[in-house]
Amino acid sequence: MHIYLLILNAIKGELRYKANLLGVILAIVLAYSIQFVFFDVINSLVAFEVGDGNWLLVFFVSYAIGSLVVGFFKFAITDFFGELTRGKADVLLVKPISLMVIILFRWCKAYYIIAAILFIGVCLMLEVVRFEPFWKSTFNTGVYLIVMVLGVLANLVFLLALNAFSFLTQRQLPVDYIHLSIFNFALLPSTFYSQGLLHFFVLVLPMVVFASVALDALYHGLTGLVITYGLIVVVCFALVLKMIYRLFARFDSIGG
Repeated sequence: MHIYLLILNAIKGELRYKANLLGVILAIVLAYSIQFVFFDVINSLVAFEVGDGNWLLVFFVSYAIGSLVVGFFKFAITDFFGELTRGKADVLLVKPISLMVIILFRWCKAYYIIAAILFIGVCLMLEVVRFEPFWKSTFNTGVYLIVMVLGVLANLVFLLALNAFSFLTQRQLPVDYIHLSIFNFALLPSTFYSQGLLHFFVLVLPMVVFASVALDALYHGLTGLVITYGLIVVVCFALVLKMIYRLFARFDSIGG
């Protein structure tokens, strides 16, 4: 119920400036559409792999949807820690609402979800992507969706950990810029990396290869790479969650 109300309040806040909201949504959809055209051109030039010449477009759609969902939470996390640094979050923290609910949803950006829906709608209407791999195996599709969720969690782990570090050290780190710079590598499919580098990213920066691992799940099911990825993300998320709660247990009043 709290999540619903927080998201509703966020939407109401965005609707105050309807022209700006529409402009932002159109700009996001246009930006991803231009990137999609780039991938479509590359797809027409490379040899077919994984038994499906459409795999690169499916990869990009996976990346785009994951990136947009991350955007929904990303600025909520950044804004929360910004308010925390300025000592303006105390009134929220005394309310009977889960700490993580406040962090993830109080300043969420709902227009990213709207942009994701519109982007998927454009792909379906123009029929530029063939989604047959999703209908071949219900199990593989289910594992694919789980990996996509894990990919979002991997990004949240990075954002929460870096924002918490910035707050503890009282250094104004450009968290959004750092995240974006690293996350840009997620645009590269797994065929770009050697096997050693791919496994390195799975262990150290799982958010970089979430779309590649999702495609591995879609085409091959529950592989060793998928299982390892899931375990790493879940363990890291649990550790960061524990760190965040310990951090707030140390302060009677944020801002001091």
